Amino acid sequence: FYLPDPVAWTEGPTTLKGLRKQRARWHLGLLETLWFHRRLCLNPRYGLFGLFNYPFWVWGEAIEPIMEAFGYILVTFAWAFGFLNTSFAILMFLITLGFTFVYSTLCILIEELSFGKYRSFKLFASMFFLSLVENLGYRQYNVWWRLISFYQFFKERKEVRKEAKRLDELMDRKI
Repeated sequence: FYLPDPVAWTEGPTTLKGLRKQRARWHLGLLETLWFHRRLCLNPRYGLFGLFNYPFWVWGEAIEPIMEAFGYILVTFAWAFGFLNTSFAILMFLITLGFTFVYSTLCILIEELSFGKYRSFKLFASMFFLSLVENLGYRQYNVWWRLISFYQFFKERKEVRKEAKRLDELMDRKI
């Protein structure tokens, strides 16, 4: 289901270090959850969720930073050793960048036409600009931060945490 208005909020980090910690923590939570519920994977007993949704989360989300980092390394080595067809690589990069821009643009347009969320043209235009820029630096940082979560997961062999410290702190505030 899709709800157009958020029913939950999270604090946005104000520093790059905070963003790094948040993204690594979120990916670590995904890895812990997938590991804890691993019996669901490809298990017909759990219907479409076990057969399709769970494998998507493993291959499409959890493993994705490893595959993307491997791709960066592979392209770098191919370029360094002269195996890379540079014009083809540039073309592929531009096609990929264009595809992600078009996808993001359509999502922004659908959001605006459906709900009118953007208060000004400047904000609306900045979303288009950021949809291009996110692929040139932010994405690579995010891959690195998510790889750190793999290191934490395998180093500490964590199971799903039994308590949510931040939630407990909020509850103690007696809002």
